[in-house]
Amino acid sequence: MSAIRNTFLSNLLLVVGLNLLIKPLYVLVVEAHVQDRLGPEEFGLYFALLNLSFVFNIIPDLGMSNWNNRITAQWGFIPAKRLQRLGGIRLLLGVAYMLICLLPGIIFDYNTREIYLLLLLAFNQVIVTGIQFLRSFLSGLHDFKSDSLLSVLDKTLLMLFVVVLLYAFPSSDTFRLEYLIYAQSAAYLLAFAVAAALVLRRQSSRHATTSLVSTEVLRESAPFALLILLSMVANRQDGILLERLHSAHEAGIYAMAYRLGDTLNMFAFLFAGLLLPMFSRLLEAKKTIKPLFDLSAKLLLTGAWTVTVSTLFYPEFILNMLYDGHIAEAATVLPWVMMSAFLFSMQYVTGTLITASGNMRTLILLAGGGMLYNLLLNLLFVPEQGALGAAKAACFMQFIVLVGQIIHVQSNYRTPGRNLSLSSITFLVIAPVVAALLRLTETPEYIQLIALISTCFIAAFALKMIHLTDLRMLLQQREALTKDTAENS
Repeated sequence: MSAIRNTFLSNLLLVVGLNLLIKPLYVLVVEAHVQDRLGPEEFGLYFALLNLSFVFNIIPDLGMSNWNNRITAQWGFIPAKRLQRLGGIRLLLGVAYMLICLLPGIIFDYNTREIYLLLLLAFNQVIVTGIQFLRSFLSGLHDFKSDSLLSVLDKTLLMLFVVVLLYAFPSSDTFRLEYLIYAQSAAYLLAFAVAAALVLRRQSSRHATTSLVSTEVLRESAPFALLILLSMVANRQDGILLERLHSAHEAGIYAMAYRLGDTLNMFAFLFAGLLLPMFSRLLEAKKTIKPLFDLSAKLLLTGAWTVTVSTLFYPEFILNMLYDGHIAEAATVLPWVMMSAFLFSMQYVTGTLITASGNMRTLILLAGGGMLYNLLLNLLFVPEQGALGAAKAACFMQFIVLVGQIIHVQSNYRTPGRNLSLSSITFLVIAPVVAALLRLTETPEYIQLIALISTCFIAAFALKMIHLTDLRMLLQQREALTKDTAENS
């Protein structure tokens, strides 16, 4: 095996392995335990405020990290003066973002405590985006190991801090929501300090001739910033509206199911991070993207649909593994949330291809339409149906957006192909049929779940949804990209 392949495999295994270990562990174990301790009403308030802080979190960055990554790779060093000036700009943007977060808080008539918590969460978002900005210097210098470690450092510290707090305050009467947010602040600040130390150690007094942030850069970043804003509103407004239009309790029930869907999307997001440069390279070279598209769609569909069907047929069993109470309430919501997460995860293939092609207008129109459609459905469903209504609204929106992306991809790239469509439809049918048959048996549910997952993967290999030759092709394409990047840097 070549040195390049060794480098690629080690970096890939490091970033994926760390993310798959730390982030799901925090979300599914530590944070779930926090919700049990706080109760659905208090955690529902946190869920709504956190979603509100996410909606505008593009403001502290405005695409600056992506630009900085590219320009640092071109320079090959970190100019000290530019680092200081960019830091000053980001500080101003962070203050503006926190002030903007106050506006919906005032409009929604939040009380003093809720405003205080919202500002704390907004401050945390400023620090998180600051860490991402500092990481862009390291990835631009191809220090992938440091970048990978920083990608999970904040969650690792947070997990440790929260576990200590849970043991220090062992009852629901003593553990407060503020403690969770303070732990986040401490973890993010420490991670920011480590990232800053790594970047400052590599800064140079050399002068960079490239302009700081030109109007051209801002113009290029504007469509991405608008897309992120629309997507954030579309995907985060349900938790906010649920707490305002119904109750914090229902927002907490929704958060129980949402946590599992969010974990599924974590995996899909990592997948997209690998695909974007590969699609971009193939399109730039005017080569066919069909093999890579079909392969990535099949791999993602196999894993995402297996997880989704498992939650559709065994919601109470799965929720019982994570939570102590309110299982029956969350079990009616979970299937809708997971179907929504499945539809959203598949957009990481179609949407990534459209992004790589530079056709931001299509994505913006679909995101904007999805946002308005979701808002309308939430206003109709949430007052009467609560968390179930919000989950239905999200599912219907994700279906419309995914169909729109598939139509665009098919009309422009003639993909997905017939073989992908036939094998995918067959797999989509087999999994729930097997699950329904297993539910008719009297075997324990954990045995049924293991049998379902095993059958899904056997079917995936039989239908060539997973094929070792295809995996080898994916490795070779990624390896070629890594080699080209190294030679051009």
